[in-house]
Amino acid sequence: MRLGFGEPHSPTGVRWVAVHHGKSTAGNDHIHLVANLVREDGGTHWLRSDYTVLRAVAKEMEARFGLADRTAPIGAGTPELSRVEVARQLNTQRESDREVVRRSVRSAATAARTESEFIGHARANGLILRPRWGKGASTDVTGYAAARPSTDTATDSLVFFSGLALGRDLSLPALRAGWDPDPRAAAAWRAATHRGATAPRRTPVHDPRAVTAAGQALTAAQQRMAATPVGDRAAWSAFARDGAGVFAAMAQQLPDRRVRTPLTQAAHALACAAWRAPHRHIERPPDGGALWRVAQAMLTVGGAQSEVFGTLVLVQQMMRLAQTISDTHETAGRLGQARWAAEAADRARVAAHRMQTSAASPTRERAAVAQRAVPESGGAAGKRTNRSRQRPSDSGAGREDREWGR
Repeated sequence: MRLGFGEPHSPTGVRWVAVHHGKSTAGNDHIHLVANLVREDGGTHWLRSDYTVLRAVAKEMEARFGLADRTAPIGAGTPELSRVEVARQLNTQRESDREVVRRSVRSAATAARTESEFIGHARANGLILRPRWGKGASTDVTGYAAARPSTDTATDSLVFFSGLALGRDLSLPALRAGWDPDPRAAAAWRAATHRGATAPRRTPVHDPRAVTAAGQALTAAQQRMAATPVGDRAAWSAFARDGAGVFAAMAQQLPDRRVRTPLTQAAHALACAAWRAPHRHIERPPDGGALWRVAQAMLTVGGAQSEVFGTLVLVQQMMRLAQTISDTHETAGRLGQARWAAEAADRARVAAHRMQTSAASPTRERAAVAQRAVPESGGAAGKRTNRSRQRPSDSGAGREDREWGR
């Protein structure tokens, strides 16, 4: 075997068994390999790069038997929720702590240009940050952990997640690869963790210019994508990473819980479409990129009711951007990344539909009230009133949420 369990020169070999585990929470049928690494002669078997070997074997079997290309590439590494977290979400009908913190961190990281800005955005998102200082150093931060209280006044029972536990692309070294150097970062970390330090929660404001600038930034990003070679995998991964941050910022600020769910899923899917070379981080584009402006605008005006239609246009533009990323990966033969980006575009389409429905609801309600105020003089008027009270369906939105296990 490729893992060396049946090596001829082994005195007795390694005992192992394959266990058919059935379908996972995501519907993936799979098996587990269980091996006793202590041989009968008392020696131990050393697994060399077993994850890398198993990944290669899986890719070979997919090609040999014509299976779907489901083996994840060595990418940014956004981990799935555990079975316990998924079950808790279904039972409580609330997002898991990991998902909430991940979305808040991703949106803050994308909207920031420096480490200090990231700290400010994260605290405005309601996060509590805990830096990890270098050994024996008070000026070198090597990592962080983040938590979000369940209420505005809760300070106990906090669940902290390290950046790496949220995603490989959300560790501090990975985030720094996309920011400008910041000599004031250590001071910002100390200020954020000082006893009694508080950060004002962000309040959405009416700012049409920010929405207009965000639309222009999206247009500039689409133009840059059109000029990017299909084979430049690193550049397209940077687009996917920053696009995931924009979706996260949209989900962070929009007040409608039914809209936030597909946008959160879109952020997760597009983050999975990112790729990084082994032992390297996704770097900042040479021109600095443009999507950070969109994320910053969404964190500023995303929840303002006066900007609903402007936000809807931005969601539709992001849907087309995700579809462009999917089409490019498919053209280049990167089918796994193409599927994730297509999933992001599909979830953004659901979010846009729900936003249209929510935006039209007040108008329908006002029309219904006006119809009820008119005395009914005949059957025809009564029929018109009944029609005005009908609400359109949500095109199977509930079914789609159940498919995602949310």
